[in-house]
Amino acid sequence: MSLRDYQRHLKTIKQYGWACHSVSSSADEPGPNWVYTIGVEAFGQPELIIVGMPDTQAATMLNDVCRRPPNNKHISTPRESGNR
Repeated sequence: MSLRDYQRHLKTIKQYGWACHSVSSSADEPGPNWVYTIGVEAFGQPELIIVGMPDTQAATMLNDVCRRPPNNKHISTPRESGNR
């Protein structure tokens, strides 16, 4: 992860409570793309990962899952609570 990615993720986490980071394969390092969450653990939940799905689709799915906490209990994110 580059410094630029890190700074962008910190901003996203501060605003929404978590971020998604994508890792793409390359000619030097072939393999499936994968996307993982950063910051979900702060809500008492495990970080999540999706492997082998297009980045945008995987990030959308992870964000949807993170918005729906277990037992349908609503988690107040920094954005909703007014904390920034």
